[in-house]
Amino acid sequence: MTDVLKVLTNIRSLRVIARDLALEQLESILEKIQLVVAEKKEELLKAQQEENDRQERKIGRAFSRNA
Repeated sequence: MTDVLKVLTNIRSLRVIARDLALEQLESILEKIQLVVAEKKEELLKAQQEENDRQERKIGRAFSRNA
C-alpha cells in the first residue's frame, strides 16, 4: 500500500505511468479518483453533521436542565 501511495503522490512517477497509457485510460482513472474523492468528502461532511447534531442535543439538554 505504501508503494501505491508513493506513486500516486509523486508527479514524476505519474508521468512515467501516463506515458504508457492511452488518454481514455487516464481519463477513466481520473473519473474513478474524482468519484472516490467526492465520496470521501460526503462521508466527512456527514460525520461532521452528525457530530454537530450531537453537540446541539447535548447543549439543548444542558440548557433545559438549567431552565
